[in-house]
Amino acid sequence: MTSTKPKVEIRGIYATALTKILSEHFPVVRMSKIISKRFNKKTSFEFGEVLIKDRFDKHGVVVLGTVEGAEAVVSVLKSFLPDVVVREKSLKGWFGYGCFNLEFPFLSKMVLDKVRSEVVPTIPNHHKLRIFASKLVDEVERELLNCFEKEKLEEKLKSVVKFKVGDKFEIDHVKPSGQTLKLTGEIFDINQETLKIKRNFRGKGTYDGLKIPKEEGDYGITEIVEGSWIVKHSYFSRDGKLKGEFYNINTPVEFYPGKARYVDLEVDVVKPSNGQPEIIDLTTLEKIVEEGFINPKLAETAKKIAEKLLENLTENQDFLSLTQNLKPNLNFAENGFNL
Repeated sequence: MTSTKPKVEIRGIYATALTKILSEHFPVVRMSKIISKRFNKKTSFEFGEVLIKDRFDKHGVVVLGTVEGAEAVVSVLKSFLPDVVVREKSLKGWFGYGCFNLEFPFLSKMVLDKVRSEVVPTIPNHHKLRIFASKLVDEVERELLNCFEKEKLEEKLKSVVKFKVGDKFEIDHVKPSGQTLKLTGEIFDINQETLKIKRNFRGKGTYDGLKIPKEEGDYGITEIVEGSWIVKHSYFSRDGKLKGEFYNINTPVEFYPGKARYVDLEVDVVKPSNGQPEIIDLTTLEKIVEEGFINPKLAETAKKIAEKLLENLTENQDFLSLTQNLKPNLNFAENGFNL
């Protein structure tokens, strides 16, 4: 029988931040030399009831262990990380052992960066950069320790993710269940913070939510801003006539080399070219809360964003203005999603 305070072993790129969070609730064992030194604490070499390690794509972690212990750990992380997505509660191997798959989107990484910075010097977007530029992170954080000029550090970081017109671009549209739809196109325009991606369609099926048929020669322009809760898709006929607009509500967008990533929150706003905007799929949003993928606060935020978007669309605001009005920050993440 697992105790109410299972021993937890933590490995991977989130180890420092997760050790800080979880050590207030559980004994953390088998710490690496680096983590032990950072927390100025000798480690126990007992095996834990729960193991936390990076997912293969490093966009989150896998929590393995006794069902009771794993559930206790996941419960703490769900209460601490604002947009964490929790998947899979299956028995693993033999009775009594469970496996949880946790995704850390934009806001969760932001909070984890803040927590890590309370332990050791940490650059902005540390955990995001760790996924694809680990050596650069080490180099820049060493310079941070040596009081290197902040402006030069920021320039170095900005150079890691750059886009230009004509580049191929991929959008990882991640469903709460974990399925990833890859939307591919080409960068058509860059206007301030907004990337516009052109995508060509085959004349099959209909446009989601709009119930308008796709026709041969149709194309779409997707507008996307890092940190935005909204991704806008505009659909056009071969001759450039607007057919309709589809606004996806999602966890704030993250940019990576050649791609963007977010988790779809299932609720959307649609605006036919000859009609009024409306919110769709609210029942699907409720369903993903019931299934345990996201917490009720995040769902309520998605609903509020859809409502604010609906209101602003009737006032004909441009897309960048819409995103700026609804852009999250650390205070937002830490203070209960007050829009």
